[in-house]
Order: sequence, then C-alpha cells, then structure tokens
Amino acid sequence: MNSLQVFGVRWPDDLEMYDVVGESFRLKEVCKAENHIRTHAQFIPHRSCLVPMEDMPDHPNAVGVFFVHASRDWLGRQKDVSVHVGFLPSEQSNKFRRDMKALGYAGYCMECAGCVLNSEKTEHPSVRVYVPLKFAALAKKGFLDDTANSPAWLSDATPVPRKPATTSRGGGYSDDELRKLFCYRAQQRGWNSLPDRAEDSLAELRGLGAGALHFALGEWATETAGT
Repeated sequence: MNSLQVFGVRWPDDLEMYDVVGESFRLKEVCKAENHIRTHAQFIPHRSCLVPMEDMPDHPNAVGVFFVHASRDWLGRQKDVSVHVGFLPSEQSNKFRRDMKALGYAGYCMECAGCVLNSEKTEHPSVRVYVPLKFAALAKKGFLDDTANSPAWLSDATPVPRKPATTSRGGGYSDDELRKLFCYRAQQRGWNSLPDRAEDSLAELRGLGAGALHFALGEWATETAGT
C-alpha cells in the first residue's frame, strides 16, 4: 500500500497528537509488539503505520494502528511483519481521512514514529503514535519540506559508540548521540521513546545532570567498562 512517510519528522512538541484506542481488546498483539521492540531496540523510535481499513463495513472510516518490524521467513528472506495494535478514535479517524484527502493522499497509509508504554502504574501496555492532529495544516505551510524539521538522528539507526561518559552531564557525547541513547533505553524499558521525550530528557541532562537519560548514560558507561 502507498504511504505518506513522516517517520523522521520532528513535530512541534506542544501540539496534540492522535490517540490510540482498543488496545485492551488486542493485548496479545500489543504485547507481541512490545516484546519485539524491547528485544530489538534501536537508537531511533520504532516505526508504526496508520492504515485506512477498507474491510470493516460497520466502521467504514476506521483507521488501524500497526507496528512494523523486519523479520525473515524460513528461507532467510527479509520481510516486513505488521502487528495490529489498535485504532484511531472515531472522530480522529474521520479527521485523518479528510486531511489525507486534502493533501492528495486519499486511501494512503501514514508511516510515523510510535512506541509501546508499560510501567507498574499502568493496567496494561498502551500505544502512542507521533502525528499531530494539525499535521495537514502544517504540511500545507511547508513544514514537511523544511529540512530543519527532519533532523538527521531520526533516520540514522547507527549504534552510539561505546565510551565512558566524561562528565555527569554527558559531556563525552554529542547531543544526537544522547538523543539516540535515550530512545534505545526507552524502548528497552517501556518508556515513551518518541522524539519530544528524547528532546526533553536531553535538555534535563544538559541543564541539571539529571533525569532518565542520566541513568541510561550511567548504565551505558557501566556496560562499556565491562566489555
């Protein structure tokens, strides 16, 4: 299926994002996606897809949320495996379809960043996708064409080099390396690994020497020392 790819876009972090519903009815699939993400954590957020569903007569405007990962068949050939983890709420599904049509992408799916969250405070894993409700308005203003909104680190899954941190504020690493390291640890731990959280954690580390990235960096340095 054709797609509009916004996976590597850094959206404004003050915008309202699309929600995901129905996870509690698809817990097997959500847990499958979560386990894969944790086991195969990357240094960039995981890829998800918003897909118009054409085979649901009771819900003709439904938009499904899928997580995509690479796998291999029994012959060793690589293929993409899609795991259906939920849907967009009804009103948001209608808006998504209208906006995709307004941009000339009617019937297309959208590839974006996503993550599965799971902590002791949640009843079950939940899903987040990284697409703002106002994505069409931003696209029409040229947001997607501005290279400043597509930072290189969001499309570069190259591992962060293993090296001990030189200061408590991550001085031995570049900002992009720290963003990528946060995403890696967040996926392993079931934290929110979307780009805005990586930015927030980076700012906290550089400013206060604290936060989730502080602990992720400490773990990374400890593992490095043991290799």
